[in-house]
Amino acid sequence: MKQIAKKRLLFLIGILIVFVILLSLRFLLAGPEDSWVCNGSEWVKHGNPSTPKPIGGCGSR
Repeated sequence: MKQIAKKRLLFLIGILIVFVILLSLRFLLAGPEDSWVCNGSEWVKHGNPSTPKPIGGCGSR
């Protein structure tokens, strides 16, 4: 295998590894996808939460 082809292959493998690590961190460190989010003064569904809408108010009144 030529030296340039070997370097190119190692570079592409390195880029792939960095991409996989970043994608994994995005899913590990991100908050829950199915939850209730306070938007202004009302609760808004984000995804498909398994819990009912919170009873208490949110935001400033």
